[in-house]
Amino acid sequence: LSVCDQIREIVLTPGGGLSRLLMGSLDALRRSTDSSGIVGALNAVTELLDASAALVGLEGSVVAGMPLDPPLANRDRLPVPMTGQLGRVVQVTHPIILAPREKPSFWLVVRRGDATAMWTEAAADVLQVAAWAVGTRLVAERLQRERDARFRLGALNAITASGDHAEPALLE
Repeated sequence: LSVCDQIREIVLTPGGGLSRLLMGSLDALRRSTDSSGIVGALNAVTELLDASAALVGLEGSVVAGMPLDPPLANRDRLPVPMTGQLGRVVQVTHPIILAPREKPSFWLVVRRGDATAMWTEAAADVLQVAAWAVGTRLVAERLQRERDARFRLGALNAITASGDHAEPALLE
């Protein structure tokens, strides 16, 4: 009866299933990003879509997540979401842009062998939501590194300017 009910739901109201998936992905990504960062977000995407998920960097190498075989091709690293076929595997990619008017620095990639058209549509929507979560985490990490570098530079400038008689607080 449970399977029949699920089939009835999929056939009669496919949008309802997609809505539940997106709401579930928002919740899963919120929980995973808070606790375990980018790897947690990729694990949530993997579980939600029952597919291999990876974060790919600018050079095409996997930064986090499942290894990609074959790697993400240059032609697939575009500033727009893409769906494609790799033999019998469907690949969905979504760019992550960290700042306005900047080119993508990363791409979220999911691959699945037995993908349907419905799964492909759902995967594109889930990746769009996941790209926001992962992009936010990447921007926060970038900001933290810049703050740390600015603090170190300020301390170095103060030490250099103090000459031979640096204040004890500065030396600490």
